[in-house]
Formats: sequence, C-alpha cells, structure tokens
Amino acid sequence: MMLLDPAGHDRELAAVMQGIKAGHWAGIRDLLAATSPALRTHRVELLSIAAAGTQVIEYWREEEPHSHDAHVMWASVMVDRAQRAWKVRDAQAPILETRAREECLTAAHNDTQDPVPWVRLLALAQRDVRRDIPEHDWQHREPMIPNGPWRLLRWAHERQPFNREAYHRGAQFVRALRSPESDFSAWAASISPEDSPLRVLPLYARVRLPACQEGHHAWRAEWASEPSQLLIDDAYRWFKRQGDDARLCTINDLSHVAAACWAAGRFSHAHEVFSAMEPYASLAPWRAFAGQNTQRAQELLTMAVTQSQNIGIRRTNQPAETQRG
Repeated sequence: MMLLDPAGHDRELAAVMQGIKAGHWAGIRDLLAATSPALRTHRVELLSIAAAGTQVIEYWREEEPHSHDAHVMWASVMVDRAQRAWKVRDAQAPILETRAREECLTAAHNDTQDPVPWVRLLALAQRDVRRDIPEHDWQHREPMIPNGPWRLLRWAHERQPFNREAYHRGAQFVRALRSPESDFSAWAASISPEDSPLRVLPLYARVRLPACQEGHHAWRAEWASEPSQLLIDDAYRWFKRQGDDARLCTINDLSHVAAACWAAGRFSHAHEVFSAMEPYASLAPWRAFAGQNTQRAQELLTMAVTQSQNIGIRRTNQPAETQRG
C-alpha cells in the first residue's frame, strides 16, 4: 500500500512537520540549520504549508528575533496565508499579499545569498496576471515565453543555479497567464544539467494537456506518441542517474515519472520508479489524469502500481532477447 505523504522518504522533514502540529518550533530551526542547499527551498515550502495555520513561527520569532531562518519561515508562511486568502476570496488577501512581499524582500536583503525569498516572491507573482507590478513584466530571452517575473527567477538562479522550486514557480506563472506552459518547461529542462530535477518539469506540463488525460478517448495513445516518449526518455534518464539517491528526490517528481511511464505502457520502467518511491506516493499527476477527481485518482494510482508490478516483473524475468521494454 502506498502512503500519501508530501515528505516522502525525507523522514526528518516528516517528523518536524508532525511537531508543528504540537506547537514545536525548535525542530524547524534545527532541521533548517542542518539542511543542504539542494533541499532547503523544498523543505521551507513544505514546512511553511504545515505552519501557515498555526502560530508556531510567531513563537519562534519572539524567542529568536535575529534568526534569519525564522524570518525566512515567517515570510514563507505569509506567502501561503496570502495565497489561501485569495483562494477563499478573503477581503484581507491584498493586504496579506503586500505584507508577504515586504517580508520576502526584507529576508532577501538580510541574507543576499539565500534563494528562498526570491522563490517565494515568484510564488506570489502568480496572482498578478495583469503584470501590474513591474517585476512581473520582464521580457524573456526566448520569444515564445511571455513577459513575466524573470528577473526574480534570475536572482534565485544566481543564488542557487537551477533551483527546482524557482523554475516550478516560473511554470506556474505562465500557466496562470493561460499561456503554453510546455514552452517554458521545455526551455528550463533544456538548459539544466542532466542530473537536474528540472528534466522532469516538462512532464508536469504534459499531464495538464486535455489530450493526455483520462477524459480524452485516446489519452494513452497520446502518451505513447513520439513527443511524449521523448519527454519520458529524458525524465527516465534523470531518474536512472540518481541511483541510490533516488530516494532523496521529491515524491512529486518521482510520481510524475512513474505515472508517465505507466501511461505510455512502459511498465518495467514504471515499476522501477514505483519501487524507488515505496512506500510513499503522491496524487498530483493522478489527479490531473482524472480531471481532479480524487477518488478516481486513487483508483488509477492503485491500478498503475499493481499493473506495473505484475507486467514489469514478468518482463524483467524474460530472456533479454524477448523483452520489449
């Protein structure tokens, strides 16, 4: 049975997220102090989602007012609170957004080498689809990509090249504009190193295409098409390059690779990725497949895991000359 847990194999993060529910902030401080740059932004984002509905970060700031990590977490929590307010049409949403932006800028100036505040500013940019804020209306060097918060992306990139979350927020901005997300995702993947998780980003755009979802009569054929296969090839090669470190990848990235392999009929490859994920899973791509129907997404996930295991193991045990992939 696959467990739905956004922390995946990062059990240190999972434990701290549980501690947040009990009102504990010291675990956040200690975890971030021991976090590598590669994991920092991802951990901050998940921690802030867990803390946004609590007063934990406020307590931390009261106890350690000069802590940069406490200020970054506060800025990140403010971003999540502003986004939640917009979703429920709260009249305070514009005020919360302004405060969140101010806190992010302050955190950015307090530690000029930290990419997290710039990534969180990119997350806020999604609300400004009219690009009223000048920072959200910069021309991209690629003509097919619309104007957007690309100077913010550049500043995040300068602090941590190919920061996974920074480029994901850029893709989300393009999606908010209702522009082709695939153009941005393809560009980001093309400039990233071969072992970068950005090699998976085009799959995030692909699963949102109506032709690649279950409601389309030929959706599995679309995944088996050459354009889809090329994206899957690149993402699967990224997965293989991780080796034993695949367990350290985000569960969402692994889930997208597994889902794409399964949808394309590449059951042996899907089984490999599902095995690396065990016992954790994410519904993210499966909800997209199922038109945001959570129950159907769970059914598809269960079916995919079982089918990939049964067919994948059978093909793995075949003589090499009879295997077809």
